[in-house]
Amino acid sequence: TFKQAAARRQIHVEMHVILAITGASGSIYAQRLLDYLNESPKISKISVVMSRNADEICREEIGGINLGGKAVLYADNDYNAPFASGSNFGDAMVVCPCSMGFLVLENLNRVRFDMCK
Repeated sequence: TFKQAAARRQIHVEMHVILAITGASGSIYAQRLLDYLNESPKISKISVVMSRNADEICREEIGGINLGGKAVLYADNDYNAPFASGSNFGDAMVVCPCSMGFLVLENLNRVRFDMCK
């Protein structure tokens, strides 16, 4: 639950972060965030979800995304991803880069975003 996640953050237990990478311009921000999360001792797992266009945009802008050692990539329509269920969500979620178009997508990013509100 949210209270359990807040309690873990207060006692500095390792966190599971969900990163939704959209097809908006600004792939370098997603890569820099991934680099930071991979280096952080407070982060134990990073679940990455990329929109349909994100992979192509990332390849064009920065030559592709380097996930690093802690990250696991899931398809945007993978409703079997562990965090797609409200009973197994992460401690935090970041949408990076985020565009207004992201807010109307009907994919796993949108479902997960709704569940984190």
